[in-house]
Amino acid sequence: MRALLVAALAVFVVVVPAPAAAPHVGGTSLGPWVGLWGPGPGLVGTFTYTVIAGDSNLIFYRFDLDVDGRWDFPSQAGGGPIGIWATWTSVTKQHTEPTRGACVQAWDGVSTRLEGGVYVAKGPIGCTTFLTLTPDRWSRESQGRFVWARFDVPSWLDPADFGRGRAEVEGLRALPWPPVPHPGEDEGLPWLFRVSRQDLTDLLGPGTHAAHIILSWEGATFTAWDTVTIL
Repeated sequence: MRALLVAALAVFVVVVPAPAAAPHVGGTSLGPWVGLWGPGPGLVGTFTYTVIAGDSNLIFYRFDLDVDGRWDFPSQAGGGPIGIWATWTSVTKQHTEPTRGACVQAWDGVSTRLEGGVYVAKGPIGCTTFLTLTPDRWSRESQGRFVWARFDVPSWLDPADFGRGRAEVEGLRALPWPPVPHPGEDEGLPWLFRVSRQDLTDLLGPGTHAAHIILSWEGATFTAWDTVTIL
């Protein structure tokens, strides 16, 4: 395994320093999490993606830099079901086509789960897309009790593997809406959650923030973020 990890440190991306100001990530009761800080979709240029790990045991990473469900770095060639991982926490890629978002999976080097009769690495995933918060701008005087969180399940993951009833935004309980979805009626549709706007305002305070949703997923967690501005 160590040899594979070392062999995976190929030229495709380069290590760069972390950004001066990391986004806020609230605590969570759902388990170890990982976030990825980087550009949103629709941009062209050279961009850095930086990992934010919520557990010191998460020391290995692999990156999907166009959210197509395939891990681009390190190359997974020859990695088998466990895959090949790197220890770098920042990567840079030049996008000649508009960005679509990016994801990272973190791993402690030990945890596994059974999938299709084989053991695969078990660890949280964090993405820069798949979440839309509405409203995305408000003040303490704004009308409305809730911030609505729209979560689009990635097409390459099975919705059944998510714990829809267990979601948080910055550590605050996010309630699914409707509370009891009708089986089959919302298949393929985005999921909707609501979180107290007052509680989120008190937690984040004035300014522009990257606010994260965290859901339970396959014995780990899945994290995505969107930007909000509180006046």
